[in-house]
Amino acid sequence: YWDSTGIQIITKGNGMCNCRLASGRREVGKVVDGLRDSIWSEYAADTLVLMESYTNGKMIQGVRYYKGKAFKYTKFESPPQYADGWEGMHELIMKNLQYFNSLNGNSTVHVSFVVTEEGQIDDIKVISGVSRHHDKEAIRVVKLLEKWYPGSLRGRPVNIRFNLPIKFI
Repeated sequence: YWDSTGIQIITKGNGMCNCRLASGRREVGKVVDGLRDSIWSEYAADTLVLMESYTNGKMIQGVRYYKGKAFKYTKFESPPQYADGWEGMHELIMKNLQYFNSLNGNSTVHVSFVVTEEGQIDDIKVISGVSRHHDKEAIRVVKLLEKWYPGSLRGRPVNIRFNLPIKFI
């Protein structure tokens, strides 16, 4: 790493980074043997956006500050999760799915939707369909999957597109 004047601030894999990112944000942290170590902070202008704790290059935990809230995390990203788990989702689909005579025995409709940062379903699309009836039924059943925990990126809830195959047997 080099500072804005061209002075090398990380030498032989060690030093303190006070660096501008391409996004315009600034991050500050210690580098030991070429790896992040101790507390790293990221700023947008002069506002603290996140702090992460590292040991030997491995992120241990972090906290993101967003809209006046602090979001703690131990993973950089987490996918959305159905509130009743995979088994609960499967059970709801099987209980509510109306079957039609399939053209070729087993038929699968692949549905895509966004789980919003509020945990709601939005923008439902069929990405690989079977027939008009099968596709409409798959969308109807997906709309019943109302209770989601949103996915997150560095602790902040974000919109994430989710793909789900619905199999007609």
